[in-house]
Amino acid sequence: MPNFEIGLQVTNPNAVALNLRGVTYGVSLGGYELIKGVGNDLPVIAAYGQGEFKLTASANLLAGMRLLGDLMNGPKDSVPYEFEAKLDIGALRPAIRVKDSGAISLQSFGTN
Repeated sequence: MPNFEIGLQVTNPNAVALNLRGVTYGVSLGGYELIKGVGNDLPVIAAYGQGEFKLTASANLLAGMRLLGDLMNGPKDSVPYEFEAKLDIGALRPAIRVKDSGAISLQSFGTN
């Protein structure tokens, strides 16, 4: 699987610093998990602050080929996406789970 880096920015809306120990995440497009990764060299995010870090990601080429096949089989106006991440903040505290989903419009592709 090809690897690449993804830059993330985390905002801490809490009154205490976030000491991130690790993160796992995945990105799905059209129901296919295309990208996943983990990281453990993370900064402390100050209270009411922001932090940036880079994670190594792996692309699933087979899932990408299946998605491309689905897109070529019939016209679609949009493709659903889903992002999930789990932020580990320590053994005695529950992980922070983040999930976002929506759709990416394909209507502007192929038009001049």
